[in-house]
Parts: sequence; structure tokens; C-alpha cells
Amino acid sequence: MDPPPDEVLMLELVRATESGAVVAGRCSGHHGAAGTRGDDRDPDRDRAVAAMRARLADVGLPTAVALGRDGPSGCAPACTAAFGLTRGTPSAGGGAPAAFAAAVVARSGAVRVLPPGEHGLVLAVGAGVHGAEVGHPVPDILRAVAAARGVRVTDLVVACADTAGRGPADAVRAEGARAVVPAGGVLEGAITAACPTRPVDLMLGHGPAAEAVLAAAAVRCLGGSVQFRTGAGGLRRAEDLVGSGGVVFCATAVGDGTLLRGVRVRAGRVITRSLTLASAPRSARLVETEHGLRPGPGTAGASARATDGVRPRPVRGGGLR
Repeated sequence: MDPPPDEVLMLELVRATESGAVVAGRCSGHHGAAGTRGDDRDPDRDRAVAAMRARLADVGLPTAVALGRDGPSGCAPACTAAFGLTRGTPSAGGGAPAAFAAAVVARSGAVRVLPPGEHGLVLAVGAGVHGAEVGHPVPDILRAVAAARGVRVTDLVVACADTAGRGPADAVRAEGARAVVPAGGVLEGAITAACPTRPVDLMLGHGPAAEAVLAAAAVRCLGGSVQFRTGAGGLRRAEDLVGSGGVVFCATAVGDGTLLRGVRVRAGRVITRSLTLASAPRSARLVETEHGLRPGPGTAGASARATDGVRPRPVRGGGLR
């Protein structure tokens, strides 16, 4: 079955990622260093993924692939729709909390399905930045980005994603650039690097293949570029990960980050905040939704409000970051 038209599709993707984020958000922090704090196979993450899968099936995307779980041996090497629960920066307890529930649809059916255990280096930059190559020494990457930006290396701000505990922050600081660690991991770092309203020049870090695919989708919608290199030396660019056709992307925050506030549970309702992006025509929208609570892990949307633009604006006294 073909995906619905883009405007309808965006709303349905929001509902799918909201359902996953609500399940993950209400369980977050209950299990020490395991649970939703880093174990990809814990029951809470399983429930969050199941909630997203069920919602996508309801809107005509029954073959949507759970990135990081459904490996290429169990499905085609590429698909039209994919989704996943991404990880944030590891906590002091040693686990990585859930950061976003995210989903992507590529009209060309070119979302790459990579082995669940595959990790690698990820580089993300905004539009107009050329010459930086993932896998090159950090000083060379910084010089290339600085030249493209027309600034000195010491003026750069680098988001150093550290979901695997192997972030390049020390190497970045050794060159005099400023290193910041995004709470939302690879995906948040990539979006902030590609967004022209954010004071981040590039994202460089180490993360799972599933998050590289989701980051590639988001950054493509923003006009930037992503590179992903595995330990075996294989290099994949954004077009290798999500194709060159139209892409629709959505992410709902589970925990607080620099882009969005996470799930909030209040008397009788749950509040979620999401970001939707599209590549053609290019658009970005922030969505805040109030869900009326009902028995069980599900929620029913009561109201939704969206603001155009990638830079979050205050909603209800600063609800969105």
C-alpha cells in the first residue's frame, strides 16, 4: 500500500512517534543503568517500538522497518518507511537514555536497512559546507569546515555525539574549537549542525547505523549532508542512506534536550513535543500535543498546535526549547 499524501503522512508520523515517546518517557529512569537507559532489548523499549509499529500499520505502512532491530536478513535491504528509538548521551550510571522516537518515509523506497549491531563514525554539516570527510583526522575536518564557513578553527562549535562513549571531544578541544555534547545524541547533534539558526557548525561522533539513517533523513530535509563510515571502511552518504527523492521525517522527544523538551505527564494529560521535516517542498514544523490519559499505555490526542520554523519558539511560557 502506498503512503498517504505528505500533509496527512506528516500528521500520522507525528502520532506514531508520539505513541512511542509516551511509552518510553513514562518508563524512563525506572531501571537503573538498564531499561530505557541503554539496553536496546529491554521490555520498555520493546513496548515503545511496538506502539510505533502498530500506529504505522494502521495508516497503511505495515512493512515499516524498526531500524536497529529488523536487520537486512529479515527484510529487503531498503524500504519506504522506517522508525526507531534513538539514544542520548550516556548518563553517570553508564546507560544511554532514550532520546527520540523517530520515523522517516522516503518516496523512492530507499531507506537503507543496515545490520542492527553496526556502528560507525557520523559527520553532519549544514548546507554549503564541502571538503570535510568523515574518517579524516579531526584537525583536517575542522580546517575544512572552518574554510567553508569563513572562520577560524577556534571559532567553530562542534557537537560531539557520544552515545558509545567514544566521542571526539578531546581531539576537538585540542585544536582550540569548542566541543559541546548534545543530550539527544547523534540525531540531535546532526539536526543542530544542519540548522542555520543554531550555533553549531558540525556534528562529529560515533553511533549506531540506525541513528545515522535517521540523522541522514533529517539533515537532508534541512539541506545539509551526512556521512557514515563503519569500522570496515565503508562510507555511506545521505543519498546512500535515504535516497535522493522526497523524504518526510518526524521525531518526538522522550527526554529533555537542546531541541525539544521531553514527555511531560500532568494531571489527566500527557504533553509531547515533536519536530517534522520534509525535503520537497522543504518545510519544518514544531508540534506540541496534549493527550488525554486513558487506561493502559496508549493516549488519545486532544489538541495539537504547530509553529513553523526549525528554531523552537516559546509555547505556553517556554514549553518548547
